[in-house]
Amino acid sequence: MTTEEPGVVTMRTEVGCPEVKVTEAMDDVHIPYQRPQILERKGLSINRQEYL
Repeated sequence: MTTEEPGVVTMRTEVGCPEVKVTEAMDDVHIPYQRPQILERKGLSINRQEYL
């Protein structure tokens, strides 16, 4: 799936076959492109640091 064609997946039905584009969304449904949320690492607790 790409930002240019949201909701469209490119796949192959068998090994060596040409690629086929399949729409995964219903008609007239807009799929907004959103970047994934960035998660911050919490780090190790003092107890875990001492254990390791």
